[in-house]
Amino acid sequence: MTQPTASPTLDTLFKRNLARQPDALALVDPPNKQRITGQPPKRLTFAQADRMISSLAAHFVESGLPSNSVIAVQLPNTIEFALTVLAAFRAGLVIAVLPLLWRQSELTMALNRTAARAIVRLVDELRWLN
Repeated sequence: MTQPTASPTLDTLFKRNLARQPDALALVDPPNKQRITGQPPKRLTFAQADRMISSLAAHFVESGLPSNSVIAVQLPNTIEFALTVLAAFRAGLVIAVLPLLWRQSELTMALNRTAARAIVRLVDELRWLN
């Protein structure tokens, strides 16, 4: 009996596209990003995105987050959200996506239930990725 083959990870799929077409467009911000975050919309190629993903993944590891740790992510639907998710996966982390509109009490409850070791929020996004 043959063993079933594992499905490729999201990072593996990203790296396949990176190898095939590094200069192709990979990520595009929504046109209303400026209104939501105060930052202009961006467009990244696979190569540009890969550099940012690797840098952020290294930051997660250097921050002392062990593999399989949960990190909470509370970001709008922007390039930074996609980069954060891909970087967390590359660093071996598990993400818990939290709604933007949650108040402190809801956040506290979710962070306690998920045992999140870190949280990435909009203020962190702008510091880490610009």
